[in-house]
Amino acid sequence: MTNGHWKYHSEINPVEYEGFIYKITEINTGKEYIGKKNFWAKRKNTYIESNWKSYTSSSKDLNAQIKLHGKDNYKFEIISLHYNKSYLNYREIEELVFNDVLRVTLPNGEKKFYNKAIGNIKFVHQDIISDSTRKKISLHMKGNKIAVGNTNRRGKKCSNETRAKISAAKKGKPGKPHNEEHRAKISASMKGIPKPQQIITCPHCNKSGGEPLMKRWHFDKCKDNING
Repeated sequence: MTNGHWKYHSEINPVEYEGFIYKITEINTGKEYIGKKNFWAKRKNTYIESNWKSYTSSSKDLNAQIKLHGKDNYKFEIISLHYNKSYLNYREIEELVFNDVLRVTLPNGEKKFYNKAIGNIKFVHQDIISDSTRKKISLHMKGNKIAVGNTNRRGKKCSNETRAKISAAKKGKPGKPHNEEHRAKISASMKGIPKPQQIITCPHCNKSGGEPLMKRWHFDKCKDNING
């Protein structure tokens, strides 16, 4: 039995295993790819041996490069063998995370691994906002731009019709009546503030003065003095 193009320290009997974790290295550039491959495939309720001996990864970019440059420019290695699917899947994720395949770069700044995802996590080389995201944010902000005197409480623009309805609703709206506490505060604040007095003239002596004093010392008293 042979292992196809895969390098391993011994010949593999696929009957004994579920699958393997592998690494493919591009000899000229040092770029790599880590993945998993099952030894068996299910076809019409039966299992047949997969194409693992000639398999060259699930990466479209890597497969295109292998087809262009030939297999001799690549090193195919089996990292580990596994007996069941669950642990095979776990070990793949573990290898991808351990090798930091989504972020590590070569000395020239180029991404080291062909891998573009770990599970459902897609590759983003730098932690920056993409142009498409910036465009979406810009469009969203333009639609919610606040214009003083022309918006509602949420900052969205009000139409002329809406502003007219708001204005009409406010016109003639009775003021809120003051409660007892509010009236007491107003009364307290007014105390100590002198009020302007009404000037009146006594009809008996023709003297004029402030209403309180005039009523106290004139009018009836002047009438009594005249009559007395």
